[in-house]
Amino acid sequence: MLVQERLSNAQLMMILLPLILATHILSGPSYAAQYAKQDAWLSILLSSLTGFWSVLAMTSLALRYPGMTIIEYSTKILGKWIGKLLGVAYTYFLFIFPATVTDEAMSYITLFSNPHTPRMVTIALFLTLCGVAAWLGIETIARSAEVLTPINAVLVLITLLMLIPDMKPELLQPVLGHGYAPIFQGAIIPSGWMGEFVFAGFLLPFLTDAKKARYYTLSAVGTTTVIMMTITLVTTMVLGPLTAKFAFPLNGAIRYVSFGGVVERIDALLLGVWIFGGFIKDAVFLWMFCLCLSQLFGIKQYRALVVPVTLISIVGSLWFFTNAPDMTKFLMYTFPELSFVLDILVPTLLWIIDSLRRWRIKTI
Repeated sequence: MLVQERLSNAQLMMILLPLILATHILSGPSYAAQYAKQDAWLSILLSSLTGFWSVLAMTSLALRYPGMTIIEYSTKILGKWIGKLLGVAYTYFLFIFPATVTDEAMSYITLFSNPHTPRMVTIALFLTLCGVAAWLGIETIARSAEVLTPINAVLVLITLLMLIPDMKPELLQPVLGHGYAPIFQGAIIPSGWMGEFVFAGFLLPFLTDAKKARYYTLSAVGTTTVIMMTITLVTTMVLGPLTAKFAFPLNGAIRYVSFGGVVERIDALLLGVWIFGGFIKDAVFLWMFCLCLSQLFGIKQYRALVVPVTLISIVGSLWFFTNAPDMTKFLMYTFPELSFVLDILVPTLLWIIDSLRRWRIKTI
């Protein structure tokens, strides 16, 4: 692959954090708490194993095939036709992701910010902005992430600090009160989100220093895990058993914030986190979607695909889910299985098959 755009390792980390946290930060604690109750934070910790394994597998393959994405080196490992079929699967996955993320983001905006704005308008405007970023390229998205990710970190920190007076640590007890099985069940959906670190494989060929890629990607997984565990602990200590009842627990928790009747309703802080993170996530996925299609069909300039891909994503956002329960069913029953296959199973099999081939060549 002819690489023209370049990323630093720090930029890679700034992209990977919102790539996971943009959706995980609001609804992740709810899905974990539905099974694990007050031990939801342990489910988040357990789910991080998916992210760590995805990173280890993808960085191993990237070091063996420098300058190539998973679409390109899969044809070398599995053969042309099977590799192309795998590329089609990832392209389909990347078609679902922008549409799902946008639908969830716009549902949040409609519910808490602009209830009278037509859903089609918010989706079209949001994805058009993301499409412009995708057309400008991954360097532009990375520079945006360098600005927006630290701002998000500050906003989340302010939000959590404001919740300290309302925290009740006793709501975390008893630890392991329901045994180990609920913790494993609560980790299933968050594991799907953590598995999205596999998409770092599309970014690694663009690094200026690929030798340090593993360190920075593993650091991104660790940082994401700490942030999500902290948010889950805070929401549980504020909401208690109600954490599982809220679609967006953190939003429900910050409504408790009140300082002298002056500082209240700080939902706008969380809305900013959601919009900034969702923008980076959708822009990266649209860019990856275009990159996959260009590599599958041998198109030299992925920018030629940005407009049709953005239009398709807008249609998908309006068509996939007719209501919130439909999205919930997808995230609870379909998404974990799809994520396990493409985020864990496929990279693992690619790594095993490639390792066996290399071992066989050495022994001949």
